[in-house]
Amino acid sequence: MDVNTSQFSIFVPLIIVVVNIIKKIVAVALPLLVIAIVTYGSLASSDKLPSGGFFSEIPHFDKAVHFIFYFAIVAALRFSFTVYGRSDLKTRLIIVISAVVYGGMIELLQGMYFNRSTDILDFTANSLGAVCAGFLLPQIIFNILIKKRK
Repeated sequence: MDVNTSQFSIFVPLIIVVVNIIKKIVAVALPLLVIAIVTYGSLASSDKLPSGGFFSEIPHFDKAVHFIFYFAIVAALRFSFTVYGRSDLKTRLIIVISAVVYGGMIELLQGMYFNRSTDILDFTANSLGAVCAGFLLPQIIFNILIKKRK
C-alpha cells in the first residue's frame, strides 16, 4: 500500500495554527491560575488550608512555600510574555516588581482583614522567589519551551 505523503501535507499548516492557538491560551490561563491559587492560599483562613503533615515539622517550611509561590507566579508570567514576544529585561523587571508589590499587598491584607499575621520574612521569601524566577531562572528553560522570536 503506497501512502502519498503529499496528501497529508495540507494538514501541517493547520496543526501549526492549532498548536499556536493552544500555546497562547495556556500562556493566558496559566498565570491567572497560578495567581488565583497563590491568592487563595495567602488569604484563606488557615483552617481551610491542608495541614502541612510531615512538612509542618520542618522549621520555617512556610518560607519555602512563599518562595515557591512567587517563583511560580513570575515564571508563569515570564512564560506568558515570552509567548507573546516580550522577554526583554524591561518586561522582566516590570514582572518582578509587580510580583514583589503584590506580595507586599497580600502580606498587609493578611494582617489587616484576614485574621492572619503579617510577616516580614514571608514578604522576603516572596520577593526572593520573584527575583530568582525573574533574573536567575536559566534562560535555557524558556528557549526549550518557546523559541525566541526575532
